[in-house]
Amino acid sequence: MKDRIVSSDSHVVEPADLWTERLDNRFKDQAPRVIKNEERPGYFFVAPGVVPFPVASISAIGKSGDELKKHLSTGYEAARPSGWDPAERLKDQDLDGVCAEVIYTSLGMPLFSLPDSELQRACFRAYNDWLADFASYSPKRLYPIALISLDDVADGVSEMERCVKRGHHGVQICGVAPPERPYYSSDYDPFWTAAQEMQIPVSLHLGTGRKSLQGRGGQVKLTGRDFMINTTLAPVHEIQRSLCSLIFGGVLERFPRLRIVSAENDSGWFPHMLYRIDHFYQKFGTMSDEMNLTMKPSEYVRRNVWVTFQDDMVGPMTWKIFGEDNYMWASDFPHSDSTWPHSRQVIERSFEGVPETVKRKIVCDNAARLYRMELEWKGPGSLSILIAKPGMEHLMKTLEQQVRELADREEIKELTAKYAHWVAMGQGAKVAQLFTDDGAFINELMGEEPNITVRGRKQLDEFYPNLKKGMALPCIHNHIIEIDGDNAKGTCTIEVRITQNNQSVIGSGYYADTYRRVNGQWKFVERHSYFHHFVPLLKGWAEQG
Repeated sequence: MKDRIVSSDSHVVEPADLWTERLDNRFKDQAPRVIKNEERPGYFFVAPGVVPFPVASISAIGKSGDELKKHLSTGYEAARPSGWDPAERLKDQDLDGVCAEVIYTSLGMPLFSLPDSELQRACFRAYNDWLADFASYSPKRLYPIALISLDDVADGVSEMERCVKRGHHGVQICGVAPPERPYYSSDYDPFWTAAQEMQIPVSLHLGTGRKSLQGRGGQVKLTGRDFMINTTLAPVHEIQRSLCSLIFGGVLERFPRLRIVSAENDSGWFPHMLYRIDHFYQKFGTMSDEMNLTMKPSEYVRRNVWVTFQDDMVGPMTWKIFGEDNYMWASDFPHSDSTWPHSRQVIERSFEGVPETVKRKIVCDNAARLYRMELEWKGPGSLSILIAKPGMEHLMKTLEQQVRELADREEIKELTAKYAHWVAMGQGAKVAQLFTDDGAFINELMGEEPNITVRGRKQLDEFYPNLKKGMALPCIHNHIIEIDGDNAKGTCTIEVRITQNNQSVIGSGYYADTYRRVNGQWKFVERHSYFHHFVPLLKGWAEQG
């Protein structure tokens, strides 16, 4: 495979003295640190109120079984220097054939369990600064993800803004919100608002729940029956609950451009999740006034959620159901699940039977687009000259993407042309079929409440067939369309002639549309007309009707 590959989830190995050296003096006594385990071989990462964590586990590249057991008795001497040395990191990327990585923490993950919120924020700031310095060595190959504490939401927003200015391309929050303040709580709305406006992906990473699982004796036990029972599926269940909170709690309804990343939680379960949440919502969710979703639950996932995986073959196999534009491959370097240095062989095996165009998206283009990467040219075999800065996307996309988007724009323009023509001809039944089953039409005069709201298949099929020929003639101009995979949004100015109470009226305003590709065809999800004014005419079409 000659094309470039991007790891959407890799890790650093933080220096043992990162927090003891970088924290303010008032936190020095509480600073997280690495200590020698006096009871058995190996070194542990410790912090106040956090379960001791074996540091060797974060550098156990691809090890398992007896080899992993032996490795856990080591310290930093057994780790590759590329965990903390960016120059060595680029060499290890080259060995694996990886051209860029999205960089997550390792020792910072257990710090999400710190009970002292002030100490946690200080630790996260120190780490974020260190990681920004690490990634600045090669900003086109190292894309850092900042740690954000949301115990104080205003402080979390401020830290996110600071980190973006320092070069971070995404943020990581606790994988599971506190039960007393779930992620659908309005307390978090300022954070979701800021992340949406800055187009910053928000990651829910494996192993970042507020309370870590403990083994007997207050230490992490990485072997045995209890470990297997308690940890095999628990991390996935945590992320599933968080995603359900964002979906059914209305967060993705209120923040349609929010970008959520499920990191290192595998991918094969996502297609079943889409079925399950739709099925359960249809059966039970609609009975409650507590939820007011305008789309199927699965459609929020397809629009707002991206998923990373390493060698989960089930994910690529289900690209038609969920994943062509949402799955992202990762190497997990240098952790025990890492595919390094055989990532390209793993990809070939995992993507057997998957079209090359789809494979290219999942192993490179999806991550590059999501994190707005500028990838350096590394020789022939790839057209992936990708996004460098907001506003330059049209210059940096692959040729294939540009051709596909041109075709999509023409199809969407044809959709709106059909709408205008069939409304004018009074062919309302055809107009209704231009909408998705959960589609909506809303009409309002600016400054007033909407005077028409039609939502869902039943209401669409009742409303549009009542249109009569010549009753309305919409003319559209200046159509601007933005496409994101199978979803799109657009605006166009509108001039319309209508008859009201046997009076000819002309109006002007604009449509604000959202579209979705369904079974290969673009349809309206919402067509919202905003009118500046309507002007009655002394003579016009009404007299001719």
